[in-house]
Amino acid sequence: MGIYERLSKEEVKLVETSINHLLGSNVFDIFVGKELIKIIDRRTEIFLVPQEDLFLFDNFSSLLPEKSLIIAHARIKLGFFTHKKFLIGIESLTFLAPFARRRIQLDADNMKRFIFGKDVEINTISLQNQVEYLDKDATTMVFSSTNIPLGYGRVISNGTKKWLQNLVDIGIFLRSEKSAF
Repeated sequence: MGIYERLSKEEVKLVETSINHLLGSNVFDIFVGKELIKIIDRRTEIFLVPQEDLFLFDNFSSLLPEKSLIIAHARIKLGFFTHKKFLIGIESLTFLAPFARRRIQLDADNMKRFIFGKDVEINTISLQNQVEYLDKDATTMVFSSTNIPLGYGRVISNGTKKWLQNLVDIGIFLRSEKSAF
């Protein structure tokens, strides 16, 4: 047995449902020709690995120091399971960005606010036009004005006031690293 374990049908369904909810579309095309695998030594991380790379996991499974090499070959970390729920990780942003149907682009000021972990008030005409077509409480992918993926957010409305709730952003690594020291 290699160091990987295929996800069960239920786990694959949870992954697909989470990603479908985030992207606002069906992700079947993303998974065609790919295998979802679970690293046994790191059960909390789910990687998307092309079938042609699966041999790397078997070939290096007996070499303990090579496990970091194997994880590097996995290419795409989608997220992790916690309490029977699949949570999408920030590492999957670049991979999932081209498939996102629900997207919001932020100007420079709002982009900084979002990356610093804050919610963004939707008070400009540009932002109002972008969220006009979104469902209530829809999860969306957030981009910079130059189309760089920044994170995931949710549009919340309270009467006439709307804001973009920050769910996770690329600045989380900097904030967590600062608190680690």
